[in-house]
Amino acid sequence: MNSEPRLPLPEDPRSESADSTAPRTERVPDAIGTVAAATDDGARMMHRAERLLEMAETGAWCGDVRTGALEWTNEVFRIHDVPVGPPPTVEEAIAFYPDETAAEVAAAVEKACTEAGPFEFVVPLVTARGRRIWVHTRGGAEVDADGKPVMVFGMVRDVTERKESEDRLREGEERLRRALEGARDGVWEWEVETDRMHFSPRWKEIIGYADHEIADDFNEWRSRVPDDEANEAMQIIEDCLTGRSDEYRAEFRRRHKDGSWRWILARASVFERDEQGRAKRFVGTHTDITDEVRMREELVEAKNAAETAVRAKSSFLATMSHEIRTPMNGVLGLANVLLGTELNE
Repeated sequence: MNSEPRLPLPEDPRSESADSTAPRTERVPDAIGTVAAATDDGARMMHRAERLLEMAETGAWCGDVRTGALEWTNEVFRIHDVPVGPPPTVEEAIAFYPDETAAEVAAAVEKACTEAGPFEFVVPLVTARGRRIWVHTRGGAEVDADGKPVMVFGMVRDVTERKESEDRLREGEERLRRALEGARDGVWEWEVETDRMHFSPRWKEIIGYADHEIADDFNEWRSRVPDDEANEAMQIIEDCLTGRSDEYRAEFRRRHKDGSWRWILARASVFERDEQGRAKRFVGTHTDITDEVRMREELVEAKNAAETAVRAKSSFLATMSHEIRTPMNGVLGLANVLLGTELNE
């Protein structure tokens, strides 16, 4: 039978094959040196990990569930505007959070200490210098052999710039949404990555529905548009999402609640793309152009009627000209004869 390869095992000092002549005290320094080397390697790895976290502007912390003692990396001190030194107590650490979020933070940590559950939150924090910043914290718990939490750990990062950018973007979108609603346009938004849709109340009102009567679902649009017009619109959307065109613009009909058709002008563009250029958010409007389409159709009908009338008039005049010239030829011929004949008494 083939023997499987095995890792070499350390010699058992109780084994007969071990060198019983070597004094046991001579082997002790070797063991101490091995432990010291392993300790040094572990310390170097911890130092490298902390440096990497600092480069990512991310701090790490941990807390002993039994003693309540905290440990902070240098980046956590920096985020809190606190000089590097002895870490604060749990109560002092939670005191950095404003009253409106301190309870949420304390409850999350308490749950991790008792149930070993993960936690994550993005909340404001007031530093030792009084700066109000936003931090993103996520973590969990380490358990013992019995499954009881013994250590809580987490990572924290200052996300103030990102949060303020998101808030500015959200405020800008809200102003745009209010402006569009004021212009009686319906607003829709598609989160491409998650395939989530959002339709504004006006978007639904255009086809006669209250806000609660239509779900924020793609099929709510697709089921109310004729197949050929929907397919054409989807092709234009695809061109916009892939970057082949800068703007989505299409006209199609949507079925109204009363069974009639409403003509819609849809316009949209990609509001956000990822690092690979893939569309993340697609935002657009629906404008009811039914009256405009009806006027265009009436203008086309009037134009066609006018052109028909002009053709009829031309035909009539040509016919009348022919009918008038025919008898006049005889009259003109007789007149010429009379003009060339001498009259006598």
